[in-house]
Amino acid sequence: AENAWIEKELWDQVVDPDLDIKDFKGKPCTVGLDLSQTRDMTAMAFVFQDDVDEEGRPTFAAFVKGYLPKPSFDELVENDGEHWHRFAEHPDHLEIFDSKTVRTDEVARELIDVASSFDVDQIAYDCWLFRSFEQELEDLGVDLPVVEHPQGWNRRRNSDLSMPESINALEALILEERIRIQLNPVLGY
Repeated sequence: AENAWIEKELWDQVVDPDLDIKDFKGKPCTVGLDLSQTRDMTAMAFVFQDDVDEEGRPTFAAFVKGYLPKPSFDELVENDGEHWHRFAEHPDHLEIFDSKTVRTDEVARELIDVASSFDVDQIAYDCWLFRSFEQELEDLGVDLPVVEHPQGWNRRRNSDLSMPESINALEALILEERIRIQLNPVLGY
């Protein structure tokens, strides 16, 4: 990206090419879900407490995957470059749906499939499109613990989460090198 939120050198210090989500089977996991419909990327993140550092503070491991509809992907390739084809070669990093919208039913199935290997304590979600996604989960017969994660400063009655605090917490984890993030070129772009 032209104006990165985190400097590349800092980001590279926390990216771990050997991190494997299979190593966390059965462990407690928090899921983050940011849904989109047509032009934006849907993202799903799985975060695990990994260990503790020498000061006794928790460390974390994170795995993130993006999802795009084909027209949005084609637009990114046209406007931003062919490297998007390389990103899409790894379906664990970026999945392209052969449709005009993100297939939330497929995202729901993948969430259920991956979550079945872990002890999901909560799914933090942005409310945009979540009601229809929640219906997808219900139609599939699954009830997972969810908590709203608003995009702005406002908190909801049923959630202690807010985007500015979450961003600050993630930035602190990166600066303190208390998080390992699975190598995913989409995230580092």
